[in-house]
Amino acid sequence: MRTRSTPISATWCTPPPSAAPKLDTPPVETSDPQVASVPETPESPAAPGARRTLRLSLVPRRRGRIELAGLVLGRTDPLGLVKGLARVPLAARVVALPRRYRLPRLALPGRRKHQPGGVSLASSVGDSEEFLALREYRPGDPLQHIHWKSFARTGRPIVKEFQDEFFERHALVLDTGTRRGEDAAFEDAVAVAASFVYTIDTQECLLDLLFVGGEVRHYVAGRGQLQAEHMLEVLAGVGPSAPDAFASLARAVLEARSQLASCILVLVSWDGARRRLAESLAAGDRVKVLLFLDVGGSMESHVRVCEELFSAARSEFKHLEYFYFHNFVYESVWKDSRRRHGERTPTLEILRTYPPDYRVIFVGDASMSPYEIVQPGGSIEHWNDESGAVWMQRLTQRFRRHVWLNPEPEDRWDYTASIEIVRQLLEDRMYPLTLAGLDRGIQALKN
Repeated sequence: MRTRSTPISATWCTPPPSAAPKLDTPPVETSDPQVASVPETPESPAAPGARRTLRLSLVPRRRGRIELAGLVLGRTDPLGLVKGLARVPLAARVVALPRRYRLPRLALPGRRKHQPGGVSLASSVGDSEEFLALREYRPGDPLQHIHWKSFARTGRPIVKEFQDEFFERHALVLDTGTRRGEDAAFEDAVAVAASFVYTIDTQECLLDLLFVGGEVRHYVAGRGQLQAEHMLEVLAGVGPSAPDAFASLARAVLEARSQLASCILVLVSWDGARRRLAESLAAGDRVKVLLFLDVGGSMESHVRVCEELFSAARSEFKHLEYFYFHNFVYESVWKDSRRRHGERTPTLEILRTYPPDYRVIFVGDASMSPYEIVQPGGSIEHWNDESGAVWMQRLTQRFRRHVWLNPEPEDRWDYTASIEIVRQLLEDRMYPLTLAGLDRGIQALKN
């Protein structure tokens, strides 16, 4: 019996909805011409028993994941009147990435910021340090950093020096809150976000992508985290969210603000909530702070938490000046504990140099003899012609927005006379150095 070769054709077929796998983002079906066009691919006649590789095409008309169930093969009879069809199970998945625009090379504003724990913990809560070297002890160094083996060998206190990890971290915030569904404006917003993901070089920085998809979604790319291609696949499945979900997105962005060098907002609308978020982010670099830290003496047991506060403040505020004092502020302070007796900054110079829009934060346990605060000559280190209370009044009158953060537990304050005096001098603007206390203190600085 002789056989005759006949032309064949092939096309993709999609599974029925009940057979589609469960995905976070529902798959789209190619049977809908608005989703993708699947042209039939004709092939020339094949000899009996021959093998041939077919190249099929699929042109997506929208972004998203497309599930394919298999192939439909068609073969016509010798006269070309009848076509026989055969379905071949061959599951496959295609991800149609969002449309992208060509953007110029970006030089994002901002600066390198401290990332607690470095890259490995950049998206989680924690703290770690990278060992740098050994050096001699300096007044104010925490006792936990003493290298005891070197101390025993040299007879002098030697401490371990650490280096925190600093690098740039940028946020890309996609607003998905809309009642209009996936209209042209929403698709343009996704395309703009995808264009930034594709353009920003993440070899030496981190890029955080935040949006609402049922809940706030947070993905991190760069420096060994996700690749840009993975971020584009995430954006391929983004869908609209309820308009009121923007509030949770704004909170997540503001909570991460201290670690961000810059933030890109891609918004689908403009209202009061979105304007407030933009203004809050823009105001972050305009806040100017004077930080006064108590060192030595009873503060030794609180060195660690004060170091963490100092690192956080240095990352949070672009305009930050810091000074050290012991027990209380008098006519001078210092910036380097190694040269505290030779290089001091007159407090009067601070009053003349910095404008009154600076916020002032004092950090100390305020635990001392009341005599050190209220009497001339009260300092335990030198003779002070004017009392510490006089200098504190000058500072608080010059800088109206001020707070005192106390690492001592708040329930002990009433038992220390000096703490009560300091609270009176600052009009009760003393707060515990805890998360809740920091929140209260920040609110007080805003008023």
